[in-house]
Amino acid sequence: MKEDEKEKRIVNIFYTKSDTYRSYHVDGIYGGLTPQGNIYMEVFTEKSPIPDDEKYEVDKNEKLISPPLKKNVRQAIQRNVECGLVIDVNTAQSIINWLKDRIKIRLDFEKKEKEKK
Repeated sequence: MKEDEKEKRIVNIFYTKSDTYRSYHVDGIYGGLTPQGNIYMEVFTEKSPIPDDEKYEVDKNEKLISPPLKKNVRQAIQRNVECGLVIDVNTAQSIINWLKDRIKIRLDFEKKEKEKK
């Protein structure tokens, strides 16, 4: 048996989800570097803002009569920051490679689908 083969061993890794686990839709990322040199990312979603308030007329039974008489809505895009991530450079590189692999798989799939048509 070769020397490097003696040192190899198998390790099982299993995954669990924390009690606070959530899935997030991501429209973008904002961030930079921490003072320690890690990468900090704020993950956000984008949407049209909901009204700050609305004014409705009510009937004699105190039920709302639609549509609202007035809406106060900001004319902007709302970004909801869902979470912040802090990663080191090695982890960032691994994520880049993982994303590149997934993008290639997706683009190859789309290409095959187009060729079927």
